Amino acid sequence: MNKTDLVNTVATQEKGMLPDCIIRGFSGLFRFYKVHEVKGRYIGKSFEADIKTIEFFKEQWLGYERGEIPLRQLIESTLSNQYLWGKDLSDIPNLGNEICQYLEGIERLKLSVVGLVKVDE
Repeated sequence: MNKTDLVNTVATQEKGMLPDCIIRGFSGLFRFYKVHEVKGRYIGKSFEADIKTIEFFKEQWLGYERGEIPLRQLIESTLSNQYLWGKDLSDIPNLGNEICQYLEGIERLKLSVVGLVKVDE
């Protein structure tokens, strides 16, 4: 499914229940783009995307990790970014709420797994 198909699928669900697979997909995409810049290079996932997209996600995740913005704001900023989607998706009822629930779960799981891993110094 390409970006246009994904946007159209979500847009057709504006009045009804959003498909769980779409919500999980968006949540995974948001988490996938959680990158950090170190010495001018992006550390995170190995992928190809335009620099404007990577910079946007880097700034959003950095703001969240520093406690400057809540996860909900990261999601709303991302959904309303017309450069990413070709339209503003933040107006789709419950999309932001449901993505937020999934991402919070992903972040909790990551934290609990990290807490279980012993790192030798």
